[in-house]
Amino acid sequence: MQESGFCTECGKVKQNQKISFCNACYEVFRNDCQKVRSLLAENPKLTILDLVNVSGFSLQRVRQMIEYGALKIRE
Repeated sequence: MQESGFCTECGKVKQNQKISFCNACYEVFRNDCQKVRSLLAENPKLTILDLVNVSGFSLQRVRQMIEYGALKIRE
């Protein structure tokens, strides 16, 4: 029997314990990450704050992308 949990974005029940999002929120997250990756491909020298300003995503969302490994930061 598969255990369920709750989505960290919307609070709905999710089926996959490996990710913290329900399917709908995971798709939104993936699309958001793709938009940010496209911005970084166009201008790889953007800082995190530049990404926030250019993308329109919150600092929390950009940090979430980094924490989940969807974006890599340079040292």
